Amino acid sequence: MTDWRIQKRIEEQFNNFAQGFNELIPQDLINVFDERELELLIGGIAEMDVDDWKKHTDYRGYTESDDVVQWFWKVDPLPPSHFCKLILYPAQPRSPRSLVP
Repeated sequence: MTDWRIQKRIEEQFNNFAQGFNELIPQDLINVFDERELELLIGGIAEMDVDDWKKHTDYRGYTESDDVVQWFWKVDPLPPSHFCKLILYPAQPRSPRSLVP
């Protein structure tokens, strides 16, 4: 039962994914990386440039001098890895605690 739940029920999907992935990047090139290195190569580093974010923000009905906007930009002390979570937070039905690692 455990073997089916963990491996067999997704075997076809996984094999199709692996086949497509290996068409893009041959298996012998992937084998030199461990899982963390491969994740970094595929996903990049989860850091945000806050200045760039500010520069390209559309306030839609607010101005940069509004109190709520000033409060929002006090996120600068957050570690860079948390900015992606902050951006994704409004789109996800989670509590504010999910921003804390």
